[in-house]
Amino acid sequence: MSTKVRVNLREMYSKYYNQDCFVEVDQDVYDTMNKYDHIFAAYKRKVDYHKGYISLDRSLFLELKKLALMLTKTYF
Repeated sequence: MSTKVRVNLREMYSKYYNQDCFVEVDQDVYDTMNKYDHIFAAYKRKVDYHKGYISLDRSLFLELKKLALMLTKTYF
């Protein structure tokens, strides 16, 4: 018999849940959810540190425009 863990989905998925929503899941399911949460947080920290922005715009020198916008708060 596996151990049940009580999880608040609002803490893990605050974008989708506005109120507390508690569910009970198996320990191995919780470990998997927690592992992917840590992987996503590490990826977000890495992107923020290297200032890597993903955009669908197809303009030249997009990264320089983004940097200039951050420094001067004006548009080109």
